[in-house]
Amino acid sequence: MDIKLEILIVEDDPNDLSDLITELDANSEYFSLIGSTANSEKAYEMVVESHPDVIILDLELQKGYGDGMDLLKKIHDSYFTRPPFILIVTNNISTVTHDIARSMGADYVMTKCQEGYTAKLPIEFLKISRELILTRKSTGSGVIITATQQSEYSEKRFRRLAFEEMNLVGINPKSSGYQYLADAIVFLAQDKNDHIYKLVAKKNGKADTTVARAMQNAINRAWNTTPPEILQKYYKATIKSNRGVPTITEFIYYYSHKIQTA
Repeated sequence: MDIKLEILIVEDDPNDLSDLITELDANSEYFSLIGSTANSEKAYEMVVESHPDVIILDLELQKGYGDGMDLLKKIHDSYFTRPPFILIVTNNISTVTHDIARSMGADYVMTKCQEGYTAKLPIEFLKISRELILTRKSTGSGVIITATQQSEYSEKRFRRLAFEEMNLVGINPKSSGYQYLADAIVFLAQDKNDHIYKLVAKKNGKADTTVARAMQNAINRAWNTTPPEILQKYYKATIKSNRGVPTITEFIYYYSHKIQTA
């Protein structure tokens, strides 16, 4: 059986805690919960005694005692041959606070207020990062998440958000244009903005013209069949075309920006 990652949750919101535990239970083949607390001092004692592989840490323990920064500082100032991987999950959106948390040993920061956030998101992130965390466990080295791991997570998140947005305006998931549009949106969100059609065509083994035609057909079909009030609600960009239908460029630029800022 594969080695399970041992998780400590430091969270003061009972609903958020319950949701995280539910997600861990649903992925019990990968994770084992060793405990939870809303007390930063108690959390430090649990780190010393139990040596968790991962800490899912809320920064602001308003309903508990202390705060996540206290715990980060104590861990940072202590000597651990195998420091835990620390995933911050917080409502705090201050980039300054996030930078300080990283400087004190946080490996990754995820905000609860981002669009589409559920307790499933941090657990999926840990599954993606599992190999890296197990390497830390076997070597005793405290490494920050690699650029490759972060890029993989970002791509999966961007793709999920792109699918959600297209579903809202009625892009048909069964059409080839649906997949091509998702590819184009994700490429653009990753700043791969040169020759988008060629990148999508190369990925799917198709001609540029075939990809472009399928994407525009998918958009046209949605704008011809989805109720106007739904389109107006979920697509806020200006449509310059006289036909009242977004061009491919308008569509993918709008959604790439939207998922980048989600």
